[in-house]
Amino acid sequence: MKIAICDDEKNWREYIQQSINEYMGKNGYQAETDLFPGGNELLLSKEEYSLIFLDVEMADTNGLEVARKIRIHNEKVKIVFITSHPDIMQKAFHVNAYRFLEKTFKTEGISDCLKDYFSEEKENKRIEIMEEGRTLSIVQKDIITIQVIKNGCMIETESEHILSGNNLSYYEKILEPKLFCRCNYRTLINFRYTEWIEEEVTMYNGKRISISRRRKKELNQRFKQYLIDYKK
Repeated sequence: MKIAICDDEKNWREYIQQSINEYMGKNGYQAETDLFPGGNELLLSKEEYSLIFLDVEMADTNGLEVARKIRIHNEKVKIVFITSHPDIMQKAFHVNAYRFLEKTFKTEGISDCLKDYFSEEKENKRIEIMEEGRTLSIVQKDIITIQVIKNGCMIETESEHILSGNNLSYYEKILEPKLFCRCNYRTLINFRYTEWIEEEVTMYNGKRISISRRRKKELNQRFKQYLIDYKK
């Protein structure tokens, strides 16, 4: 992962870099950070960044104008605006800003931003599924449940049901463990679509799924952790 930090104040560049490095080290992530003293230097870079921390008010360029130019060639990069003027949010709507951090923020503001980013990246991870000779690419967050059927599994999404020849253990290995958990020997649920867990699992679509006795404690613990980690 590559992160760009663009700010015309050296102390802010270094502070943001240090905060990023501390978060990455504590959470087992790795990232390269490039520092830019102005928007023109950032625009000249040929690197593909996943995340850009961009000062709005710089001596050589306006951060909003830099973001507009970035968006011409890159719609995917997440741009975090750093500003002393929170009213800039409305003006930044058309450049698809990811977050806004006021220059009164503390390290926690950067940590929260990075936590949200990595949570979203995990949810947006794609998996490939073979169905009747065709390969489907599905975003894992769109999977509601996976249930064992004869000769494979049935994958339920909001829009379709997909037949897969792979077994449930296979999906347990490839799916994000903080999102998915087995509630019985034949069903894997996505916490994103889970409304409540008591004697059985209640999904947001109204479906109720039984919980095996030996899985109940782990299921409850992992669901509570999901609510802490993912809910905002």
